[in-house]
Amino acid sequence: MNTANMIETESPVIPLNRFSDTAQAEATAQAQIAQANAMLEQINQQRERERQEHESQLLKEYDGRLKDAKFFREDARKTDDMEEKRRLLLLASQDEDKAREIAAELGLNMPVVDAGEKTPWWQFTHSKMAIFQVVGILGLLIFCYQMFVGYQERIVEMNKSLPFDKQLQPYDETSIQKFFFEKLVQFSDLPTALLMVFLVVPFVGFYVLPFFGFGRNIYTEFKEELTAWQRTKITVSIILGFLFYLALSHLVKP
Repeated sequence: MNTANMIETESPVIPLNRFSDTAQAEATAQAQIAQANAMLEQINQQRERERQEHESQLLKEYDGRLKDAKFFREDARKTDDMEEKRRLLLLASQDEDKAREIAAELGLNMPVVDAGEKTPWWQFTHSKMAIFQVVGILGLLIFCYQMFVGYQERIVEMNKSLPFDKQLQPYDETSIQKFFFEKLVQFSDLPTALLMVFLVVPFVGFYVLPFFGFGRNIYTEFKEELTAWQRTKITVSIILGFLFYLALSHLVKP
């Protein structure tokens, strides 16, 4: 009897409210976890919205940069002012570089920028005009040479029916040789004049022919420091001077 009483006395007694406290703590923890997950979901959604907004802004800037670059290049093709052309091309390249950075950030393929827009074959361009001029000059030279040979043959045929004292003296191969000798002398004068310049005033010679590539020279100053009107006047003066020189230097006679 005493032993049983002792066992009953030594057995621990668990209060009923302890189980209820554990369940309440677990429920509280589950609620906090659910709340934390909901907050994480909201944070992820907010980050996704911000990412989409950022990408949308970058895409707008990307498209704007490409449009600006195209606009600057079109204006550069239209203007004849070299300084303005260089400024517009610089702005276009800056916009293209920024668009390239945005494309790399977004994982886009940057379209190939065509520096010179292709124009239809029938549309007038300065390069086509230059080609037409060269072809026209060559065509005129061929035509003049054919007429030269044709009239030479006609004069020879006419001389057969004329007395010796009335025969005409046509241009022949000897005259053509004289013509090329004349051009040989003309082209020989140019290096001779440059050599004299280098001997007398060498700084002027290096200004005209900058062999060593340093210091001021006529090429950089002509393109960068002169205005369009000044370059036009100098170019026209040089061309007229050469034409006047050639007009006075024709010495070939039959």
